[in-house]
Amino acid sequence: AMTFANGLFGSAAAIANGYMFIIYKNDREKADEFGGYVMATLMVGLTVGGLFTLFFPSNLFRPLLLSSALCFLAFVVCFIFVFVPSESPVEIDSEPEEDDIPLDKRAISNVIIGASFDHLGTLGIYPLAFSPVMYQRFFLDFQIANKVPIMSGNEYRWLFSMIGLAAVPAALLMPLVNKKLGVAISTIISNLITAGAIIALLSVAAIDPPTHSSFVLYATIIYATFPFALLSQLSSGAMLDRVTPHDQKSLAQGINNSLYDFATIFTILFGWISDTKGYNFALFVCFGLSIVGAFVNVPLIFNKRLGRKEIGNGYNSVGNADCII
Repeated sequence: AMTFANGLFGSAAAIANGYMFIIYKNDREKADEFGGYVMATLMVGLTVGGLFTLFFPSNLFRPLLLSSALCFLAFVVCFIFVFVPSESPVEIDSEPEEDDIPLDKRAISNVIIGASFDHLGTLGIYPLAFSPVMYQRFFLDFQIANKVPIMSGNEYRWLFSMIGLAAVPAALLMPLVNKKLGVAISTIISNLITAGAIIALLSVAAIDPPTHSSFVLYATIIYATFPFALLSQLSSGAMLDRVTPHDQKSLAQGINNSLYDFATIFTILFGWISDTKGYNFALFVCFGLSIVGAFVNVPLIFNKRLGRKEIGNGYNSVGNADCII
């Protein structure tokens, strides 16, 4: 019941994303920048929340008290200092307000399908590359053979817990890459990087016998590529924002967050595949899903609001939201 309530009311990220896209509705670069910061903050918060459990190893539920206090503090801060965009005491956007854009249902459907494949493919890096692959290859197999593991259990916990910090460089990169390439192209590149990272991880995990050097290389690949893999997940919100009217931007961000949460459900399925078919097969499935996601996103390049032609300070530089494919 507690988990259900947390999921039911824990929509702060979707609201915050929609809020940023509304108050910076005429400044695309700032909207992307602060929207990326919101998602990066969410993932960093999840990381810190995981660390709470490491700081209180003798009491499983004590971290919940600290989390509850922080949630209440966040509510007080928002209630006092955050204003409704229509009641802003200052002008947030200096650009002239654009005409509202039509709902581009075709592009929205394309983004949702592509993001779904992308989220499922990214599961190959997180969490599957950690568990079962890293845990089994560099720790469990050694314990079963009565040997000293290359990776300690504490090292594994820290590596697994800190991966959320990869969202910080991803958030910093997103507005720059989107400005240079366009949000659709940057998403496709991110899909391909995810696929390439999975193949690289499979290659290193296949080194027999595992060594300390292969363990370091394996962990390095995860941390070096995951920020680029996250680019597509951070950019999906920006893509949905570009093809929805102002009065539906928060709904679009809610859909975006739901896609991510929905994908995590399939972690159970991939765990079952790893147990029955082996983790190599599970990661190859994720590789294939990332490739499919890249191909699904290709038509978005030709959408006037998602390709390189949409780049500019505001929306007015691109015209209508019609998809020209």
